[in-house]
Amino acid sequence: MAKHFFGLLLKENLLGFLLVTATTVSLAIQAYLQSPFEWIRVLPIAFTVAYLGVHLRNVTRLAKQTYYAVPVPYCVCLGQTHDWFEAALRQQEQKLTRLGLAWPDIQRTYRLHRMDWAFFDEHRLGLEAHAWIEKVREVSRHFEHLTNRIPSQPVYHVFLAAPGTLALALGAKIGRRIPVVVYQHAGMVKDPYVSVFDTENIGSRDGYHLLNQRIPEYKRIEIQTIEGDIGSQTNRTLIILDLTGHELRKPYPACGAHEIIRVRLRASHGHIPLDGDWVSIAHEIASLLFAQLDQDREVHLLPGIPASLAFVLGTVLGATHGISLYHFNLHDGAYTEPFALHEL
Repeated sequence: MAKHFFGLLLKENLLGFLLVTATTVSLAIQAYLQSPFEWIRVLPIAFTVAYLGVHLRNVTRLAKQTYYAVPVPYCVCLGQTHDWFEAALRQQEQKLTRLGLAWPDIQRTYRLHRMDWAFFDEHRLGLEAHAWIEKVREVSRHFEHLTNRIPSQPVYHVFLAAPGTLALALGAKIGRRIPVVVYQHAGMVKDPYVSVFDTENIGSRDGYHLLNQRIPEYKRIEIQTIEGDIGSQTNRTLIILDLTGHELRKPYPACGAHEIIRVRLRASHGHIPLDGDWVSIAHEIASLLFAQLDQDREVHLLPGIPASLAFVLGTVLGATHGISLYHFNLHDGAYTEPFALHEL
């Protein structure tokens, strides 16, 4: 800790710190040697000592917050206007400040700019599968650039304004190997971002079970089986995740699925409560998908879920073989071409 503290002290305006320290010592010597003693000479000393105290306090706070892991935001915003994006970034930075994080100091120390931790593209993705795969890869490259800017272990505060399908793919691509705090946007309120997933609150044993354990009984989701293509000879299952306030559009993609499974919340249909157990919901959905894969089924997935939950679900799934994703493109009024997680 001491080594880390002094390392930050050398980075944080070292020249100014040395100048103020030298000035304080010089003023103290002059005041001591002055005869007769004048109290007015104590005033500039008090100001410089106060500056040194504030500076050392800030460096100490920064050292404590970055000793084990450096808290860094990461934002993905697609299909929104630039004004909306800028407003969202301000809210996200305010959220970090409300959490007590020394974000301005972290930003200055590690020389981070908004372009480093915020990915923005105002264009909407079309129906072609290759466009979605390439966008996931583009965001991943941008994320790797940020990772390379941080010399020590970061913990990422993830803010998503993107389709659930893309968020799920990003979770599978980058989320499985990093410590994260994922936020859900709660609407236009004073403090709109609420944490729904925090790996710092998950121990090694629980994390291992989250990634591998199958759940025999679902307590938070309910499953409805719908008859699929009766004449289909495929081992394909279409799984529809309806966990938002609006159901996915019919007709569903004609993927030749022999069976269709619709997943909804057990307690209440519609949006997931912000105080709900989002991690357990993601775990149960992942367990359902893995159970299908264990039966050598090919899973085609329609993720009608919030982007934050989709990212968590992707973190649990990883780049698993046998799962293909769709997205309902509201602009085109049709479902996208499917793309497989392992193609990412």
